[in-house]
Amino acid sequence: MLETAYGYSRKKTALVLENILRTRQFRFKNKDLLWASLDDYRNRKGDFADFLLGRAGRKPCCCETFTFDSGL
Repeated sequence: MLETAYGYSRKKTALVLENILRTRQFRFKNKDLLWASLDDYRNRKGDFADFLLGRAGRKPCCCETFTFDSGL
């Protein structure tokens, strides 16, 4: 959304997500999962949401995660 709707670069989007995760006023369930997904987003091709869904699916032993992103 930040990239498509607001024209943020991938680098700026990652920085915004990092700043949100570091903000003390916000509380997150599974914060480690979010950090790992952000790391994936920074270092691999794909959207943050796809990486988050893929990692979240591993917890309950999901074997496969499907995406409409042909780059993944």
